[in-house]
Amino acid sequence: MMNTTIIHAIVELFYSNNNYNNKCIVTYDQYLEKMYLYLQQAEMESNGKYSKTMQTGMIIWGGTGTDVQHSFFQLLHQGTREILTEFLFHFKSLHDEKEHQNMLLSNCFAQSMALMEGKKSQYEKDNFVGNKPSITIGYSKLCPITLGALLAHYEHKIFVQGIYWQINSFDQFGVTLGKNIATNLLKSFNDKNVDEFDSSTKNLLKKVWEVNK
Repeated sequence: MMNTTIIHAIVELFYSNNNYNNKCIVTYDQYLEKMYLYLQQAEMESNGKYSKTMQTGMIIWGGTGTDVQHSFFQLLHQGTREILTEFLFHFKSLHDEKEHQNMLLSNCFAQSMALMEGKKSQYEKDNFVGNKPSITIGYSKLCPITLGALLAHYEHKIFVQGIYWQINSFDQFGVTLGKNIATNLLKSFNDKNVDEFDSSTKNLLKKVWEVNK
């Protein structure tokens, strides 16, 4: 039996090792409109860490279905950046609205197809090179069990990739560093002592005090 989580992890590792440093997550399900934000935190905080031998966690961004087709799909299709795109969709709608469901799925499948195949044209502005990678994940129907399975799938994938990169996916020193510096900066707002800071930060603090006299 295939382990889809391991396969998912390996596919992403392949693209990561081939200079894809970011992944765009697009959900064709309004109920999962915050999914990319959850994964942004889960993936980047867990695996956004230093390795001496290879690139680690990707930059995660995204949005919801047809909404984002007018905001950044132009870049996905004809931009010059190497971007891995990931689509999520449901096989069956919660409200059995077949027409709306068919429209969503048509758009989802069309985008993955367009990324893969592109379109040849004699006019440069209408030419799409294609061969742009994407991952498409479908789930039966959104419910607590399905949502739990999706989250478990991603959490396991993150863990597997952390093992490959030989990093600890469960610490967050990059988060605590900023917090510790912020504590010291907060003291300077009261005592106006900037001696320990770099010249750029000193100038920022002085400008704040100047404006707030």
